[in-house]
Amino acid sequence: MDDIISIHAAKTHLSQLIARVEAGEVITIARGKTPVATWRQSSATANENSGQCGESSVSDRNSSSTPKRRT
Repeated sequence: MDDIISIHAAKTHLSQLIARVEAGEVITIARGKTPVATWRQSSATANENSGQCGESSVSDRNSSSTPKRRT
């Protein structure tokens, strides 16, 4: 089952979320109600240890490549 997790919860439960992704779940990370990243199992087979624990995608909300700092 796909799950939507807040950024705070993702930071708090990172190890458990990685284990769920390794088990094949897709986890969506949201800032507020807006999804900003999706974690899914790597394309490497689950039986191989390729050094990768998954893939991540992040929406490009800003056109600049440098993150802006909040003050």
